[in-house]
Amino acid sequence: MDTIALAEAPETTGRPSIQLRMLLLSEVPLPLPADSAAPDKARDLDEALLLLGQNPYDAVIVDVSRGDRLSDLTAINQRAPHAALVALTPSGSPERCFEAWRHGAQECLPATAAGVLELQRAARRALERKWLNSFVEERVGLLESAFQSVSPGIAVLSADGNLVLANCSWRAFAQQTDDALSSLDVGASVLDALDGCDELSAHELSAGIRLVLSGCLPTIRAEVIRVFDGASRCFLIQIDPMPERQGVVVTQTDITDRKLTEEALRRSEVDHRRLLEDLPQGVAVERDGVFLWVNRAALKIMGYDAPEQLVGRRLESVVHPEDARSLNDPGPRDIRLIKADGSLALVETRSLRVLFDGAPAVMIIGTDVGEHRALTARMMEVDRMSSAGLLAAALGHEIKNPMAFVSANVDIALREAAEALRAYEQAPARPEALCDMVAALREIRGALQDARQGARRVEAVVEDLKAFSRPEQRQDAAVPIERVLDAAVNMTKNELRHRARLTKTYAAVPAVRASEAQLGQVFLNLLTNAADAIPVGDAAHNEIELRLFSKDGRVVVEVRDTGAGIAPKDLSRVFDAFFTTKPVGQGTGLGLAICRNIVQAMGGSIAVESELGAGTTVRISLLPAAEEESPASHTSTISPLKPLDDALRVLVVDDEPLIGRAVARCLGKHNQVRWVSSGREALEVLDTEHFDVVFLDVMMPDMTGIDLYEQLSARAPEIVPRIVFVTGGAFTASARLFLERVPNRQVGKPFEARHLRAVAQEVAALAGNGQIDRRRSC
Repeated sequence: MDTIALAEAPETTGRPSIQLRMLLLSEVPLPLPADSAAPDKARDLDEALLLLGQNPYDAVIVDVSRGDRLSDLTAINQRAPHAALVALTPSGSPERCFEAWRHGAQECLPATAAGVLELQRAARRALERKWLNSFVEERVGLLESAFQSVSPGIAVLSADGNLVLANCSWRAFAQQTDDALSSLDVGASVLDALDGCDELSAHELSAGIRLVLSGCLPTIRAEVIRVFDGASRCFLIQIDPMPERQGVVVTQTDITDRKLTEEALRRSEVDHRRLLEDLPQGVAVERDGVFLWVNRAALKIMGYDAPEQLVGRRLESVVHPEDARSLNDPGPRDIRLIKADGSLALVETRSLRVLFDGAPAVMIIGTDVGEHRALTARMMEVDRMSSAGLLAAALGHEIKNPMAFVSANVDIALREAAEALRAYEQAPARPEALCDMVAALREIRGALQDARQGARRVEAVVEDLKAFSRPEQRQDAAVPIERVLDAAVNMTKNELRHRARLTKTYAAVPAVRASEAQLGQVFLNLLTNAADAIPVGDAAHNEIELRLFSKDGRVVVEVRDTGAGIAPKDLSRVFDAFFTTKPVGQGTGLGLAICRNIVQAMGGSIAVESELGAGTTVRISLLPAAEEESPASHTSTISPLKPLDDALRVLVVDDEPLIGRAVARCLGKHNQVRWVSSGREALEVLDTEHFDVVFLDVMMPDMTGIDLYEQLSARAPEIVPRIVFVTGGAFTASARLFLERVPNRQVGKPFEARHLRAVAQEVAALAGNGQIDRRRSC
């Protein structure tokens, strides 16, 4: 019988219909009316079996009230198992009913009440009971099959600890076979099943059963060892009480393989931790911000001797407060760690989520980059120093030429002025003297104009030099790459002009996000390498080409030369530190290695293509700056202002007297200019006198312009907005940061008179509009 059909559709499995077809087996005719509902009749068993073979009866009624007819029930049940059996028994004879049920009847009815209606009702009850019995038997069979098939061994014990029921797995555990089950069936002691276990485990298990049976413990779990064919197996035994019954259920599960796996995992974890312990990188594991484990490298980085000095402490206790917020970033990121001696260690860290001791945790892997970056900085400094000779030669040529005609033209102007003045003093009334003076003034004006052009060329050289002389800067500026390329060309053009023709092809490209100083160093190295690859004396037949264009969303710079080229065997090593193809004494081998580090730090890439005897091309690809960024302007804008009615009082604070006189001349005869040579003298003067504008040099001995600014901010803050910083270039990091922070106007050296007058006029105008406190008077 199908179990699903029994459960879901009992109406199709033999349950009684409206009118049942019945067969009556009785030796004595019963007084039944002739009715369509009346049963067919048979006088003996043979006739009944014959009719059962010919007709599908729903129920068979057997009269067992006379004689020994109980065996007929068994025979009919075998012949027609689908039919329900009703036994007609003597009135008042429960023993006869019990015997009939034992022989397969589903219902008993007193023979004296055997009317048609009563037979129909009895048959329906019998058929219903037969169906229910069949359903229960099927379910019990299924449960028994499942009970016997499950892999854990299960045994049910009575209140006295003896075996009541066991499945196949338990029998296998007890080393019993199906042919010898009687020794382990009902009544067998559970200790018999533990034959072969170690004595301690068997004793503990027996004691546990008694404790659960007595209600002292709700459940017990224990591991026991059992030996099979000389091999030990590990079993997990669990003892649970049976609710509302006096007994327990004992389950056993073979956990040998699981134990082996756990042991393998434990050994793997030990090996894994040993591997982490030996890693050169620092490794720490934390959970909820508390150190759980650290390796030797982490202890070394932070200056501790033993893990106990860190385990259990909070991460914040060893992290610089400004970097604590970055602890949860996956990385990579730079973290400053506070070492045991209070000093700081710069560590590049990455984090990943792991399971540690069975619970979620975070593993932090760190590398001490302070030493590495210091070495890199020293390498870059060596490379800068190697370029010092080239820069010195270039500056010597680029500055001496314009300075030559600056000096010559100034001498001419001085000579002409002296001669004209002498002639005028000797004969002031002569018309010829006046004409000679006018001619001399024209000569002086031309000479001074030429001198000014030469000074501007020197100024341009100095501005180009700034791109290569600044210390390391953060890469947070949008840099116009054309400007940096041209500055590198200007620094090297004297070296290039004797070796090759220089060709520049610049397409319109966006600014790049980079450090201008580092980018200038890259281009200077590439141009120097290109020049060194070409011998002097054949510039007409050699070329160095600079190409600038955009490709695939990046800014690309190509430096191509027609020099000696690089051998294929050396091409893969050009970025190795200290590798060079130049003759001994002509190169450090650091240039391209540093170029690659700088370019990669900017998020770019660098590649070299070369053919021996045909030349080399170096290609750099850089990320463009964001659209909202714009390159920093190197020129200041002056808003047009109306002339002031009153003369300006101007204080010049500079340790160079010539600067004071130059400012006085620039501002003209109608302004009052006073010069002091130190910051301390300026403090004394400003305490007693009022000035509309203060031109303050940044870099001075004793007290710098920055020191004076800070003191005035505390003592006389109304003067601070009137200060204009005059600087020839801040060459310390603190000075650069200060000038970036303050809002005051700045004038770079060298300066022109009209620009200086415009700045002074603007500051004075702001004061006149009430934006500056003018309560102090002369």
